[in-house]
Amino acid sequence: MDGGLWLHTFALVYNFPLVDDLLRKAYRPIEKALAVFEERLAREADGRFPYPSFLFTGKRLRPACVFFAAKAFGEVKEPVLLAALAVELLHAGTLVHDDIIDGSAERRGDESLHKRYGIVEAVLAGDNLFVKSLQQVNAIGRPDLVEEFLASCEKALEGEQMEERLSLEESLMRENYIAVISMKTAEIFALSCSLGARITGYSQEHVLTIRRAGQSFGMAYQIIDDCEDMLSEKDSDLAGGKFTLPVIEATSHIEGLRETLLSGRFRPELVREKVKGAGGIRIALERASEYIEEARNLVGAVGDPELEEPFSGLFGYLEERAWAISR
Repeated sequence: MDGGLWLHTFALVYNFPLVDDLLRKAYRPIEKALAVFEERLAREADGRFPYPSFLFTGKRLRPACVFFAAKAFGEVKEPVLLAALAVELLHAGTLVHDDIIDGSAERRGDESLHKRYGIVEAVLAGDNLFVKSLQQVNAIGRPDLVEEFLASCEKALEGEQMEERLSLEESLMRENYIAVISMKTAEIFALSCSLGARITGYSQEHVLTIRRAGQSFGMAYQIIDDCEDMLSEKDSDLAGGKFTLPVIEATSHIEGLRETLLSGRFRPELVREKVKGAGGIRIALERASEYIEEARNLVGAVGDPELEEPFSGLFGYLEERAWAISR
């Protein structure tokens, strides 16, 4: 699949504002890498287990972080490709299991895997994705990368465990929300950036800086994603009693909202309207903007224009998504 065909397919799959223009533009330097990535990912789906449709239609933000950090702007090297495959397969496995834990019937407009094939098949499919992800990073032949990959997996699991163990009252605490998304979402973005940076040969100091940039990017991404969910009638988090940052911020501005949420007796659509009216989304987006600026400054601190310019496209993509929400 050549780069132009991949981008055309991408635009058709993601027919919503901003992606067609902003993300396609941001991905231009890594077109070749993404085309090779898609071909290899398709080969990994060997048919022994059912695979979620979203595995083949994702935004590829985590592989993109690998490619940008590795400066894969021409022919992609095998270790970089393997790292990109590893993080995307890992991400897909976590989503399959998340849907089971949350009881979600849909994922990106399609029936979730456990609804279509049953819980047992979905659990096994998720496990298979985890195994495949580890196979990719192990094939690079660097024990330090395997060690970091496993450490990030463990942290993501701890984040999921923490989220599930939070009481309703604890889930309304900002610091708990930040801790959970730091371990679940942001950690995998940090891993993606770190793998790419390590493979390309950055110094340890710069690797850690690029890793922190990925962490901040992931924090912003999750907050913005949660804000978008607040505008959707299918916000499964709120319906399931999981409170995201817009809701948490709104409890400080709406008298009685906290008590209503803790009672468990509320209509999600009414809570969404209250959160919007109280500025909960606006406050959350301001925090996301701070994280984007942190990521931008960290990448800039490395002092490599070849790194800074491509990453600026990803940062701009997130900023425009935030702007679209706030309109």
